[in-house]
Amino acid sequence: MMSKKLFISRNLHEKSPFWKLKDRVDIYDHSLLQFRSIPFAKIPESQWLFFYSQQGVVHFFRQLSDQQFTDRKLAAFGPKTADVLAEQVPTIHFIGNGSAKATASALQLVTNRQAILFIRARQSRRSVQRCLPKNTHPDLIVYDNRPKAKFDVPNCDFLIFTSPLNAKTYFDKYPEVEGQIIFAIGDTTAQTIQQLTKAKVWVPPNPSEESLVTLVTKHL
Repeated sequence: MMSKKLFISRNLHEKSPFWKLKDRVDIYDHSLLQFRSIPFAKIPESQWLFFYSQQGVVHFFRQLSDQQFTDRKLAAFGPKTADVLAEQVPTIHFIGNGSAKATASALQLVTNRQAILFIRARQSRRSVQRCLPKNTHPDLIVYDNRPKAKFDVPNCDFLIFTSPLNAKTYFDKYPEVEGQIIFAIGDTTAQTIQQLTKAKVWVPPNPSEESLVTLVTKHL
């Protein structure tokens, strides 16, 4: 009997919980995006810095040099971003759950109308900012994420998408195949997939690899 195949649009860390499934499925882990830093001259004034993604942390601190931000409080959209941020700073003052609405609501309570600078990608959907009062918080674009020009993904039984742009990049090249089971890490990614396909999209209760693994396991 041939092994089933699983694709996830992320380069998995060696400690990812997905590797627990390697005896049950063949795993193909590849981001379909390429990243490059976008230079910034200075950091706009704010009381808080909010990081949407792991890549945002990487490209922000890569360019930081001697710019001062030590008087600012730090926030992360979700636990994975917080893990990367913790490698750079001793204290993180707020960690969201990866859901835009819930994170925005909690962030408003914690920041108490203080100015928040959102660190993001050029193509970011600004999902948390869109849930906050308009025109109240600046942002800083620190990296660009674009689809890879060349990539190959085998025909897989399970497709897992970790961002809207990864999903769009995949379906721009490959058609939806009957019988495939499709997962999205969160609601924003799921909405993009639903615009591109007619498939049912499964979304875990929490936007984390652990929750995705639990959900995928139910379909094995």
